[in-house]
Amino acid sequence: MIRGSTIHIRHIHSSDRALLAPLLNDHDLRGEYLPSALVSPSELERKFAGDGVANDAFTRLPIVDSESDRTIGSRP
Repeated sequence: MIRGSTIHIRHIHSSDRALLAPLLNDHDLRGEYLPSALVSPSELERKFAGDGVANDAFTRLPIVDSESDRTIGSRP
């Protein structure tokens, strides 16, 4: 999608699903401007199966390391 020299932004892949719920529910990572609602893993799976967590109203795009394709902010 959007590529830089060291990072890029892309749609969520199937392999990202196990990582998403913990990241989305970590209030320290969300900061003060994002909603504080928690996301259940089953709801996230349902949304991924339905539209890949990308639609006209709302889309989640992870920022990933260009070399490793690892989501920034995640642990190895």
